[in-house]
Amino acid sequence: ATDNCDAAPVVTFEEVKTNGNCTSNYTLTRTWTATDVCGNTASKAQVITVQDKTAPVLSETPADVTAECSAVPAATTLTATDNCDAAPVVTFEEVKTNGNCASNYTLTRTWTATDVCGNTASKAQVITVQDKTAPVLSEAPADVTAECSAVPAAGTLTATDNCDAAPVVTFEEVRTDGNCASNYTLTRTWTATDVCGNTASKAQVITVQDKTAPVLSEAPADVTAECSAVPAAATLTATDNCDTAPVVTFEEVRTDGNCASNYTLTRTWTATDVCGNTASKAQVITVQDKTAPVLSEAPADVTAECSAVPAATTLTATDNCDAAPVVTFEEVRTDGNCASNYTLTRTWTATDVCGNTASKAQVITVQDKTAPVLSEAPADVIAECSAVPAAATLKATDNCDAAPVVTFEEVRTDGNCASNYTLTRTWTATDVCGNTASKAQVITVQDKTAPVIATLPEASTVSCSAVPTFATATATDECGSSVTLTSEDVTTNGQCAGSYSITRTWTATDACGNAATASQTINVIDTTAPVIATLPEASTVSCSAVPTFATATATDECGSSVTLTSEDVTTNGQCAGSYSIIRTWTATDTCGNATTASQTINVIDTVGPTTATAFTSTIDVNCDAIPAKPELVFVDNCSAVSPAVFTENIINRTENSYSIVRKWLVADACGNASEFIQIINVTIANNIVTINSSICNDGEITTTNLSDLLPAGTPTNGTWIDVNNSGGLQASILNASGLSVKDYIFEYKINDATCPRTIRVVMTVNTGCGGVVLACGTVLVHNAFSPNGDGINEKFIIDNIDDTICYPDNTVEIYNRWGVLVFETKGYNNTSNFFDGVSQGRSTIQQTSGLPTGTYFYILNYTSIDGNGKSVTNKKDGYLYLTK
Repeated sequence: ATDNCDAAPVVTFEEVKTNGNCTSNYTLTRTWTATDVCGNTASKAQVITVQDKTAPVLSETPADVTAECSAVPAATTLTATDNCDAAPVVTFEEVKTNGNCASNYTLTRTWTATDVCGNTASKAQVITVQDKTAPVLSEAPADVTAECSAVPAAGTLTATDNCDAAPVVTFEEVRTDGNCASNYTLTRTWTATDVCGNTASKAQVITVQDKTAPVLSEAPADVTAECSAVPAAATLTATDNCDTAPVVTFEEVRTDGNCASNYTLTRTWTATDVCGNTASKAQVITVQDKTAPVLSEAPADVTAECSAVPAATTLTATDNCDAAPVVTFEEVRTDGNCASNYTLTRTWTATDVCGNTASKAQVITVQDKTAPVLSEAPADVIAECSAVPAAATLKATDNCDAAPVVTFEEVRTDGNCASNYTLTRTWTATDVCGNTASKAQVITVQDKTAPVIATLPEASTVSCSAVPTFATATATDECGSSVTLTSEDVTTNGQCAGSYSITRTWTATDACGNAATASQTINVIDTTAPVIATLPEASTVSCSAVPTFATATATDECGSSVTLTSEDVTTNGQCAGSYSIIRTWTATDTCGNATTASQTINVIDTVGPTTATAFTSTIDVNCDAIPAKPELVFVDNCSAVSPAVFTENIINRTENSYSIVRKWLVADACGNASEFIQIINVTIANNIVTINSSICNDGEITTTNLSDLLPAGTPTNGTWIDVNNSGGLQASILNASGLSVKDYIFEYKINDATCPRTIRVVMTVNTGCGGVVLACGTVLVHNAFSPNGDGINEKFIIDNIDDTICYPDNTVEIYNRWGVLVFETKGYNNTSNFFDGVSQGRSTIQQTSGLPTGTYFYILNYTSIDGNGKSVTNKKDGYLYLTK
C-alpha cells in the first residue's frame, strides 16, 4: 500500500471460509486492508470458489481369468486415492452367473471408489469358472493270474473330484473263454463320472487258469512182502479244484529178481482233470523169499563116556516156498586134553531154492572122570628123631588106564625148633586123563630136653662214662641141636638218672623151645656235669627284626637226659629302639651236675617312620577339583612317632597352571626321620575369557552393567579393572557418555585361591546409533565339571548357547579317549538338554551308566547371525575334563 502522507501504511490480511455441500466444496473470501498512521483505511477482496469434480483413482484390478472351480482366486482388496479426499471409500460386489452344470459359471467382481463429494470410479474383473478335471479313482487292483478256485472278488473303488463331492463310480466285468472250461480271462472296468460329465476309468485283467493237478487219495506205502503174502492192488480216488470228476487209471509192472521167488511189482495210479493236468502215485512191492527152511528137532547136547557115544540122527526139513529143501549133515571131532577126552559137533543144514539156510547142531562131550584106586597107606605115628620109620610102597588100579602112575612125596614141616617137625608122606595115583587119587601118613618128631648155661662173673661197680661190659654166656644141648642165647637187662634206678644198676639175665633155648637161665649184675654211678655246645658270638640286628637266639644244645658224657633253661637280661640303650639282650643257658643232668653258657644280641633302630595310609604321590587336576589334604597315619617299626610337621607350598605358578607341594616330615624316638611328598599339578581352564560387546556414547542409553555380560555361574566376589583408565567405569557400571569412539578393555578379576581367572570385556564405543542394541553374548565353553552329586558344577556349561535368537541351531558331540561317542544332541542348552556325565550309549558304553573320571573331547557346531542377517556356521572343539 502507498499513502500520501504515511511512508509505511500497514496492510493486514483476512481469509474467511464458507463450507459448501461437502468437505471439498467451499468458498474462500480473502480481504486485504491498508491503514495509515492516522487510521485511514482502504480494503480489497477476492472470492475463491473451491469444488471437487475429480473422481477417485482405483488401484489396478486383476485381469479376467478362466479357472478351475477348485482354484477360483480370492477377491483382491483394491485401494483408491483422491485429489481431495485422503480416504475415499472402496466397495466390492460379486455377481455369479450359472453355466451348463453346477461347476461351470462366471463371477463378475466390481470395485467402486467414492470420495467425500460423491465422485465415483469403478473397475471390474470377470472370472470364468469351469470344471475340466476328471475325477480321480482310487487304486484299482493289479492284473493277476489266478486259479479258477481262487478268483478274487471284485474290489470296490471310490473316486474324488476337485469340484463334485460325490462323483458316480460304475463297474463292468467281461469274461473271455480260453482253451478249456477252467481257462478264461475276466476284464473288470471301474468308471468315475462327475456332475459335469468328466470321466476317468481303471481296469483289472484277471487271467483264470487251471494249473493245479488233481489230488489222488493216499497210495499204499512201498512194502516188502513174502511171495506168499503179496497185497491186492488198492483202488485210489481223486479230487480236483476245478474238475468234479477227474479220471483215475491203474498200471502194474513186474520185474523178476535173482530167483523164482524174488521180484518187484510197480503199481501206478494216474489222475487226469478236464484241462489235462495229471498227478501220479506209485507203490513198489518188493517180493522176496527171506524165510529159511524149518529143520526137525535135533538131539540135545550130551556128555558121555567114550564107550557110550550115541549114533547120529537123520533130520528132515520144510519150507514156506520150496517144496523140497535139501538137508546136509557134518560131524567134526575136536580132541581134548587126553586121549579119552574129546567133543563131537554134529551139524544138519537145510537150504531152499533161494539159498535161505537153517542149521541145527548137537555137541557130544566125551570124557574120562573116574580116578584110580590106591592100596592102603600106613597109619600116622609120633616118634623121636632117631626112630623115624622108612616110607612104604603103594600100588593103584584104574577103570580106563591099564597102568596108572603112582608117585610118592614127603614134605617136612618144621615145628617150633629144629628137632620138632612133622613128615607128611603122600602117595598119588594118576591115570592118562589126569584123574588122581591120594593117600597120606603123618609122622610127628619132637625134642623135650633143655640146654645148659656155663657159669657167669660175680656183681661189679663202674663209672657211667665207662660202658658196662657183660660177659657173653655160652650153652650146650644134649640133643646136639642149635641153642639160642638171649639176654634181658633190668635197670634199677638210683638217686639220679646217671646212678643205677643193671642185671642181665641170659636165657638159653634149644630149637625145640626147652630153656634155661643165668644172671650177672653191674652197678653204675654219675659225677660229671653236661657240656653245652658253643653258642654264636655277639651280634647286632635292626629293631624291626625280632632278635633270634640260637637254641642251645648240651650233651652228657654219661648219656643221661639234660634239662636246658634260659634267662634273658635286657639292657636299655639311648632310645626305645636301641638295647641289648644277654641270654644265659643252664644245662643240668638228672644227677644235678650243671654248667652255663651265654649269647648277646645288640638291637639298634636306623629306619625312619612309614605311613599306613595309601595316597597318590602325583595328581593332575583342574583347579575346581583339588583334592583335600589326605590325613596320613604314620607308624614306626620300633618306637613311637613324633607329631608330623606338615607344609604346603605353591610352585611354578603361571596364568593357566601351578603346582601344590605337600610335605609331611616325621621322626621316631631314635631320631630317624622320613619325608612324604604329594605334588598336585593344577590346570586353570579358561583362565582368560574374552567377551566382545558394544555401546553408544550418545542416544537414549549410554550405560550398561558389565556384570550382565559375565558367563552364567561367574562368582560375584571379583573386582572390575578399567584397563585403559577410560574413567567411565564405576564399580560394574560403564557410562559411555563422553568416551571416544574406539575399543576399551575392562577386566573382571576373580581372585580365587585355587582358580584365579580373568574375564576380559572388549567394549566397542560407537556414536550416532541413537540407542543401544545389546550385542550377542559370547559362546564360552567351560571345559571342566564334576558330576559327583554335591550340587556344584554338576553339568557341562556352554555360556549363551541358550540364546536361540543369536545362536539358532547347535549340535554337541562328546567322545571318550578311545574315540567312542558317549553323548550327542541337537539344541543343547544349560537347563533341559545338557550333558551331566551320563553316557547315551554306544557299542562299548552302557547307556545311562555314569562315565568315569577322565579326559574327553567335545565338538560344538552352532550357527549365528552376522551383521547382514545371514546365518554363519561356527565350530568349537577341545578337551573336556570330567572329575568326581
